[in-house]
Amino acid sequence: MSQGLQLRVAYTYSRLMNNGSETGLGAGGPPVQNPSDMSNLYSVSSDDVPHIFTFGWVYQLPFGKGKAVGRNASGVLDKLIGDWQISGTQTYQSGRPLSITTDNGALGGFLFNYATFPNKAGSGLTGTFKDPKTDSYLNQAGWADPGVLAFGNAPREDASVRGFRYFNEDFSIFKDTHFGEGRYVRIQADAGNVFNRVFFCPVDQFWLPTKADGTPGNSNFGHTGSQCNVPRRVQLGLQIFF
Repeated sequence: MSQGLQLRVAYTYSRLMNNGSETGLGAGGPPVQNPSDMSNLYSVSSDDVPHIFTFGWVYQLPFGKGKAVGRNASGVLDKLIGDWQISGTQTYQSGRPLSITTDNGALGGFLFNYATFPNKAGSGLTGTFKDPKTDSYLNQAGWADPGVLAFGNAPREDASVRGFRYFNEDFSIFKDTHFGEGRYVRIQADAGNVFNRVFFCPVDQFWLPTKADGTPGNSNFGHTGSQCNVPRRVQLGLQIFF
């Protein structure tokens, strides 16, 4: 602790590789497109999160008797301004890789899996996503049809095409008012997702070739329709310790 401040900082850089996985978000894994050649399944895991930064802190505000502000306070004044603390937990992490699949044609579900992988043809992200109601997160031209009875070369999980990053901040402020040894009252306010950040659910990752009129074969491709985190919430509390 330094001047009433406690810090806990953690940074993790990692790379998780495997040939099959389910995501920590509960989604199933992509299909096996060629049982005779499993090598193309080896890729980054669906739970690969390269960068995770966590920052936790507690700060005793310098107010009250013996502190920088109100050093000589006593009695009621010290009870009012003293023993306030604020704390926070902040998390910032990169997005998980996406798995782009496509329809396996007329034989899908009969001799082969319903879905397979398309060919990777370019940049997978539009870079212009802002409004989930109108904007696509994924670039339709980033993939191509591998052709009839052909296997696509897109990876099982694409490390260059990742979902939304996750940012979150939780803050608290609380005050302990002591009444004798070991007895005190704590009042507190807790704010989760204090900046009201929106973390969108994974986008539609089922790619279909562009239609003759120039529109995407799957109009939902690259779109998301809902929020996957909890909006800002604030709660007040009163606790008595004795």
